[in-house]
Amino acid sequence: MKYKLQLLSIGLVLATIMGFGGTGFAQEQESPQARDDRMAWWREARFGMFIHWGLFSVAGGVWDGQKALPVVCSSCWLQMRLAVPADEYTALTQKFTGEHFDPTFIARLAKDAGMKYVVPIAKHHEGFCLFDSKLTDYKITNTPAKRDWIRETLDAVRAEGLHAGIYYSLLDWHHPDYPAYMRNDPKVAARPRQWDDYIRYMHEQVAELMTRYGKIDVFWPDYSTKEMSGEKWGATGLVAMIRRHQPQIIINNRLARQSETSRNPAWGMDFKTPEQHIPPTGFPGQDWETCETLNHEWGYSHFDHDWKTPTELIHQLIDTVSKGGNYLLNIGPKPDGSVPQSTIDTLHAIGGWMKVNGESIYGTTANPFPNGVPWGRCTCKHLSDGNARLYFHIFQWPWQSRIRIPSLENEVAAVWLLSDPSHPKLPFSRDPEGGTVVKLPTAEVNDYATVVAVDLRGQVHIGKTAQAASGPEKIVFRDTFDTPDTMKVNADIDLIRQARGKVASAYVGVGKTLLVSTSRQNTIVANSLKRVGPAAMEVEADFAEQIAGKNFSLSADIKYLGTNPKGWGSISLLSDKGPERDSSPMSILLKGDGSVAVSSGRAGEPVTSLFSPAQLGKMLGRPFAVGAFHNYKYVVQWDEKKNLVSFFIDGVELPLKDKTVNFGGASVRHIHFINAKDVADTDIVFDNLTLTVGP
Repeated sequence: MKYKLQLLSIGLVLATIMGFGGTGFAQEQESPQARDDRMAWWREARFGMFIHWGLFSVAGGVWDGQKALPVVCSSCWLQMRLAVPADEYTALTQKFTGEHFDPTFIARLAKDAGMKYVVPIAKHHEGFCLFDSKLTDYKITNTPAKRDWIRETLDAVRAEGLHAGIYYSLLDWHHPDYPAYMRNDPKVAARPRQWDDYIRYMHEQVAELMTRYGKIDVFWPDYSTKEMSGEKWGATGLVAMIRRHQPQIIINNRLARQSETSRNPAWGMDFKTPEQHIPPTGFPGQDWETCETLNHEWGYSHFDHDWKTPTELIHQLIDTVSKGGNYLLNIGPKPDGSVPQSTIDTLHAIGGWMKVNGESIYGTTANPFPNGVPWGRCTCKHLSDGNARLYFHIFQWPWQSRIRIPSLENEVAAVWLLSDPSHPKLPFSRDPEGGTVVKLPTAEVNDYATVVAVDLRGQVHIGKTAQAASGPEKIVFRDTFDTPDTMKVNADIDLIRQARGKVASAYVGVGKTLLVSTSRQNTIVANSLKRVGPAAMEVEADFAEQIAGKNFSLSADIKYLGTNPKGWGSISLLSDKGPERDSSPMSILLKGDGSVAVSSGRAGEPVTSLFSPAQLGKMLGRPFAVGAFHNYKYVVQWDEKKNLVSFFIDGVELPLKDKTVNFGGASVRHIHFINAKDVADTDIVFDNLTLTVGP
């Protein structure tokens, strides 16, 4: 493929060159009011569509009969994961037909779902351009599709009254001057490359998108790492050029690493971008947007049919907005450009809910209650008459069909169901503690989430809340992984949290999203529980707020070890690595044969330390039994000050020595727990899973 470096404008060349030096154009200081005006439509929108379509859609997660596992990101990351050389990967261009691509249908699908903006991919990491770039032949107009997908999509989006964005990957696994970093192409490992030439090419492609495709409302560059960040991309010059051509554009924070949290106008940084998860408390005082998939994949996959339900996705949308964020939901069209029917059905279901309840999403601000509500989520709207309206989203229909709203100092003017256009008032009363008790209909009004609107006199004023007790906090999960050997997984899993003497519980069917009720939202955990294989379950607990900057330990009782050597359970500690959340810097694996493996680095890398049952028995001073019921206390400790992990069985520390993982300064943020992975029966049962967070 040919690459053509053209001088699109004198200004661009200057911006590019100056960007290399890290200084760039002197940008005018934007006033807070000007920034608020620029961000206003985005804060009002709250809900958008992401579209991942490219050559990876043709492969569908499979190359030469081999699946690009793990499932997550296996589709659009196939070229790198399976080390497919760029010159071989280009064969997909002749299969890229797009004969059923209908941009008007996609734009209307987004609008009908209640979305207010659309962000299609112009170029993903594979380097293939879905627009008619003048700088390369590796583009959609040179495939059987012969169409400028970006132009048609943006035109259709604007025609439906939606805002138009563009995603553009900073990586490029095809360009001859892009380095071997994250490329995994053996044919180019030793080939000399000119980094400045690639940066110039990348900047000029972005200039094409900014100057030839009308008004661009959102620019979504992706992404940065420790090695590739900020001025490595010439970020200052790039952003200066973008804002010169599109002065009202909104730019995400991925020209720098997620850990570089300070807002730097020279690098964009208009909003933060957590991916595939919702931060427990959001980012108070900052604009942010989480992006989420309908199944596990961003791009189309031939074998991933584990679709999230409309209930899960609507709850995620509500949860995100209740924490002050936007929700960008992805679709992955098929190779021919058509949208999978399951995607259409799901978006129509979401749209039906939004048509009735969208008022509780659009233009709202975060939940004002420090401790949240135990039965759902809350959003807030400041009305033009100086009063406020609260929207309470009920996820779990309460016992006796009544809800209690925490202490309000405001007078409550009216309470009603948002789904009832006649707005008949619901009865409410104050209790002795200052809470407002609302009587609901006897039956659940909406299968997804019922919304109760509460009008207040004046702006929101919250009553005094109890102060948190001092000392370590223990969060206990009981029977979370109670999976019988018969492969029959309990239909309902009961998760119980005990925090500072207060108990809250939630029930969820296997494969559903679990949103835990709690009386203390500042210690909430956002959990997802799902099947990952036959009789296998997986839970991710996001404890970012509790464990950041603190020592902690995570313990579990090992109740049973089977004899199937393929079975294993693990606890992985994930650091705050931004888009690379699939990485597992530290994993403790207890295998079905009784051995213990310690894995460091990214998921899938070789085990770095292994202890056999005999070695474990010697350290414990008694036989380490296999194939029978025995109780062992399994503990992982994190020392934040030393930045080290330790592992204990029954109080005996395993001598990991130099193999103990040092995270290099990155705080642990998430805990990923997998039970009985990839086996047809249950080999391992963990009980009494407890997280203890130190002061």
